[in-house]
Amino acid sequence: MWPFRRSVALPVVRADWRTLPPLQRVVGAHPLINPVGGFSSRLASWQNPSSLAPLGHVVSAGAPSGSVSGVVSEAVGGAGVFPAAPVVARAVEAGEPSSVG
Repeated sequence: MWPFRRSVALPVVRADWRTLPPLQRVVGAHPLINPVGGFSSRLASWQNPSSLAPLGHVVSAGAPSGSVSGVVSEAVGGAGVFPAAPVVARAVEAGEPSSVG
């Protein structure tokens, strides 16, 4: 006889579980804290803008005509002239560099 024989028989592998129907849920779906449908319906940016009139200028024969003057004035210093920025200067003593850390 062969000296390395098993003293215990191997277990039988059964696959009866494969014939069972799938498990059904016991607990229902968890409610959302912030449902997308209720929240997005209140957002102004998510609304359909087709109800808005097309943007443009109203031109009417009954509107007043003419020119406007004296409403706007030029800024002091002229166009594109800005005051100089202040200079930031600090005194530094010569010597050993300080270690940061």
